[in-house]
Amino acid sequence: TGDAQMELKLPLAFSIENKWTFDCYTEVDETLLETYNQEMGVNYLMLPDISYTIANEGMVKMSPENDNNLHVTVKREGLSFGNYALPLLLTRTSSESIEIDLTKNSCLLGVSYVPDASNLQQVQLTESMISYHPNSYCGEGSVAELIDGNPDNYYHSDYNAGVPLPHWLQFALPEECSAFRFEYITRNAGTHIIPSTISLHGSEDGNNFIKLMTIDTGLPSDVGQTYTSPVLVTGKSIKHIRFSVDNSPSGSFALAEFKLWTL
Repeated sequence: TGDAQMELKLPLAFSIENKWTFDCYTEVDETLLETYNQEMGVNYLMLPDISYTIANEGMVKMSPENDNNLHVTVKREGLSFGNYALPLLLTRTSSESIEIDLTKNSCLLGVSYVPDASNLQQVQLTESMISYHPNSYCGEGSVAELIDGNPDNYYHSDYNAGVPLPHWLQFALPEECSAFRFEYITRNAGTHIIPSTISLHGSEDGNNFIKLMTIDTGLPSDVGQTYTSPVLVTGKSIKHIRFSVDNSPSGSFALAEFKLWTL
């Protein structure tokens, strides 16, 4: 709902203070994104040609006076809600004495186009919609208590089963969605079971999941705190959402409440 376009700056770094004037050449390399998607198990979309412009056709004039940034304009035109990337490769310089570090010569410039949170509708979660892994009960904290509106009780993943993280909650939605956000409240006691890294996965059939995002910053680290996620887009319609806890101090997790909104 904001401006029709945005300006992004990608800095080209020099290993020491730059005292020289030379040119750097960059190009879009779609194979970088294909490799990343495969290695990370995600499904970021290629930013369409119509939706971006790269200044000076990817050439950056490096000098002590210039800002030494690659300037990219991204436009809403041609975009649907989704997670996109523009894969950029630094290919060469105009100076034979200045070499490119081949371990740092690429960048995936990420762009998420998401709906406004006010457009999403809250899902009335029921116990029958929720499955979990490990699929066993540790003797405290049930799924029913995760959605009962009472932050003084909680769901606890099974720490007796000997199953290492990730542990997850899985939600079978009543209707397909293309975007969602979630909110949870940490248990009112015990910082050792608070998630420190979570990832979200989506699926059409409940069996084959694609990772949508990993979140390891900005999460609450104390008891009785609320976390509200940004709006996450799925790239395609899904009917199953997996909330995975990848790290916690204890190797299991507990949450007092969980809410979900979809579009």
